[in-house]
Amino acid sequence: MRPDTRQTVQRSLVLEAVRASNDHPTAIDVFETVRGKHPSISRATVYRNLNVLADAGRIQRISVPDAADRFDWRLDAHGHGICVRCGKVVDVELNDGISIPSLVRGDAPMDIDSFTVVFSGICDECRGQESNSL
Repeated sequence: MRPDTRQTVQRSLVLEAVRASNDHPTAIDVFETVRGKHPSISRATVYRNLNVLADAGRIQRISVPDAADRFDWRLDAHGHGICVRCGKVVDVELNDGISIPSLVRGDAPMDIDSFTVVFSGICDECRGQESNSL
């Protein structure tokens, strides 16, 4: 089933909130931002529109283990790093030429049309706090 791609006021506000974010907001972050401009919007409306936008490929959903999904407006080829200490999600630039065929050895048991790259580690901020405490 094709997602509903009508451009409603609410959907525009949700998309604008994701694009205006300097990080990778959670659904609740987006809800709080949108509610500041449109006080009557419901949490369900924001969540539904985030799902529609992600399903339509207008934004990217980042699945974070044991935490809320995050959203990203960047659709170009890049990865994400998740800090195992604070949970911060950062963009990680990938080398040019990374493609599905270059990542898969042999024949894949399925037709692959997309992939995500998620790294885990310790962000610069947490690493800095760690070295300051030594």
